[in-house]
Amino acid sequence: MKGGGGIDSKQQLHFAHYQSEEYKTCPLNEDNPSMSPEQVKANQYMGVQESKRHERLKNALGEVMEMDTDCRGTEIDKCYAGREKHERRRPDVQTNYKDINLVLEVQLSTEFITIISDREAYYRDKKAFMLWIFDSFSRNGIMNQSERDIFYKNNSHAFCIDQSLLEKSKEHKKLYLNVIYNIPYIEDGKIKNRLQSEIITIDDITFNNETFSAYYFPYDKRYQELKLAIIHENLKKLVTEHSSIEKLEPYLLKNTEIATPFR
Repeated sequence: MKGGGGIDSKQQLHFAHYQSEEYKTCPLNEDNPSMSPEQVKANQYMGVQESKRHERLKNALGEVMEMDTDCRGTEIDKCYAGREKHERRRPDVQTNYKDINLVLEVQLSTEFITIISDREAYYRDKKAFMLWIFDSFSRNGIMNQSERDIFYKNNSHAFCIDQSLLEKSKEHKKLYLNVIYNIPYIEDGKIKNRLQSEIITIDDITFNNETFSAYYFPYDKRYQELKLAIIHENLKKLVTEHSSIEKLEPYLLKNTEIATPFR
């Protein structure tokens, strides 16, 4: 323990490492360039007892997946089976569901977008699917930042479960979820979103083997279809109003990528 000058010149005590070989490789050593901020944060919380709420939900989800005859090798809070030896990923629940590697992560607290992205990228690189599971979710445009990051990064989807759905899941031996998702639509020539909510089972989720994304409604695909429809409609109006290609060129250049199919 060391002392140092503080407010009003009073000595403040803080812990410090002894200068040693162990100090050089300690993950909490700020001079260790091998550790990213995300890794440092993860290690800081490693070994800290998780909340009872998190633990109860994690164990309940694992119990349901163990009951499901479509699942094999379900593990709760174990190191990820597909990890490298030096990796320490420990998902809340992992299982083999209908021959796909599936990870369930309980999300109750606020996480940085970098940590969310890092975790999703890790499992995607391992060719595994990952579902964030909430026990509650803000709506009506008042999501917290962590909810927004997960929602919009995952095809505008959030998967939630409460006590009644847990009981229903155990009764039917199949995971039931409340999926909250956006449905895009066109109004006044612009794309808007309508929030929808439905009770589904895990069997209703689409697992895309190309993108390793999981969703109930193909929001991204539908959004692009509507965007193309708007461009197509605008092009028809421009052609009607202006016969000269010079008049169309600025619009085509602005929408080059999305307008490609019409060339």
